[in-house]
Amino acid sequence: MAGIICELCGGGTLVRQGNGMYVCKDCGTEYTLEAARQLLQGGGAPAPAQTANSDFEINAGTLVKYKGVSPIVEIPRTVKILGCECFSGLSVERVTIPDTVKEIGKNAFEDCKSLNSIEIPDGVTEIGEYAFFGCTSLTSLTIPNGVKKIEESTFIRCTRLTSVTIPNSVTKIGKSAFNGCTNLTSITIPNSVTEIGQGAFFGCTGLTSLTIPNSVTTIGRNAFAGCTGLTSISIPNNVKRIDCPIFGNCFSLDPTKIQAPTHIEWLFNGCFDRTKFCPHCAGRVKTGLFGSKCTRCGRTI
Repeated sequence: MAGIICELCGGGTLVRQGNGMYVCKDCGTEYTLEAARQLLQGGGAPAPAQTANSDFEINAGTLVKYKGVSPIVEIPRTVKILGCECFSGLSVERVTIPDTVKEIGKNAFEDCKSLNSIEIPDGVTEIGEYAFFGCTSLTSLTIPNGVKKIEESTFIRCTRLTSVTIPNSVTKIGKSAFNGCTNLTSITIPNSVTEIGQGAFFGCTGLTSLTIPNSVTTIGRNAFAGCTGLTSISIPNNVKRIDCPIFGNCFSLDPTKIQAPTHIEWLFNGCFDRTKFCPHCAGRVKTGLFGSKCTRCGRTI
């Protein structure tokens, strides 16, 4: 419906929705059929059907900024993209994302320290870098089955996050994706993942065991470094590229509970007790995956 003027933003096009409402193409404000007709006739319209829409700055389907004060937020169905930093630093607690949304932009919920509940709809296929960075009240999250890559630092420092469901659509876990998620106690990496990025799980001190699926061929540097609670690990034979080291300072790893190809023992440098000394030359003894050896004379201890 053209030739009208939206009373909220001055836009000139209303688009009819399936529910019989008319929506301003520019700002997302909804009008009833009667209100739209009054606008067309130049007589002015009654108040918009959803006055809460004034809390949202929307441009061509992209939520640019939430301007409201309520900690409980329901995003309008006119939104298709959550723009970069649209909720960044705000004190929101619960956000409902409609199934019209297909993309969550970079830093969208960065530093939303009070955010404790959010459901990402199945239609979302992209979640940007740092999207949930520093959401320290978020405890669980399900990534929809359409997302192909967990981007860099998406969930970095979500310190209360205890569980994450990763779908079979994901092929790559990006750099520092879960870095510093200290309460993450378990995670299942699906058999679709082929690459685990640098520092992806760095400092996840709550992890106690981990199975890397056969699909993984590349593991980045320090991917699991600092996981001080990790006691067991299983690495598949299919891994072709590993940027050493990946398990630095994983001091709780039990050598008897490690399943790994014999040619990659050096991945565990810094994991085991190295304070023993060789009785033959007083050199330092390194305990590795396949026994203990003196670093000076090379003798097996």
